[in-house]
Amino acid sequence: MATLGNLLAQIAKLIPGSHQGTATGGGATTLIDTSMPAFIDDHWNSGTLFLTSGTVADKTAVVSDFVSTTRTVTIPTLSPLAVAAGINYILLNSNYARAEMVGAVNSALTEIGPYLQNNDTLDTSTTTAVYTLPAGVTKVKRVDIAANTTEPYEFTPSLDWREVGAYLELGTIPDTAGLTIRVWYEQPHAAVSADTDTIDTDLDTARVIWSAAYHLALRLASRPEGADDKLMDFMKMAQVQTQRFSVERPTPRMSRTPIYPRW
Repeated sequence: MATLGNLLAQIAKLIPGSHQGTATGGGATTLIDTSMPAFIDDHWNSGTLFLTSGTVADKTAVVSDFVSTTRTVTIPTLSPLAVAAGINYILLNSNYARAEMVGAVNSALTEIGPYLQNNDTLDTSTTTAVYTLPAGVTKVKRVDIAANTTEPYEFTPSLDWREVGAYLELGTIPDTAGLTIRVWYEQPHAAVSADTDTIDTDLDTARVIWSAAYHLALRLASRPEGADDKLMDFMKMAQVQTQRFSVERPTPRMSRTPIYPRW
């Protein structure tokens, strides 16, 4: 399961002008790479550092200062973690601020739209046919009920259920308690913001990455200063890849199963 931090790093690798390297030292608030090219002082200020290996893998940080003579990048504290020699990283300048990139990822998730998910947290009861739907579960497409309380569960679609507000109502009270109720539904992906936020495995990661890259390029091209040739080429490439993956790896969806309620 990809995290937002990992996803941002993968997007960063695609962007023209990104710098990839390996730290020669550092700490909880710094990354040092003495082999880095001689960028001018403050070149990376307000840009983003993406850490891609070791104990700090998938962490991102906004750069507060860059000193050219020592090739030192200063960031907010990673404590209790720390950058050390051998850690791989990517740097982007302030044109590609972390906030802009996160916004582009969320735009991509919105564009992909509702997708098929399932929830297995409900169990049958012999005293009721009405169950409170888990948080976030709406627009139910199908309800499966297990035949056994342990593996193999042998799920069978229910043909007598209905969704009433925040409740799932079965047509009859089950004869057996403790059977897993699997609820299939479609909802958009939740917004992400922290490095540790995860992207659902039901969504194709490559599709999300390229869609986010395209939305990021659109955001930058709409700025008053416009877009240079490199950005326009990148945007065109991202658009082509986004369209390709939307066809090759479509959003998982499901038609609502027919039901024959006994109400």
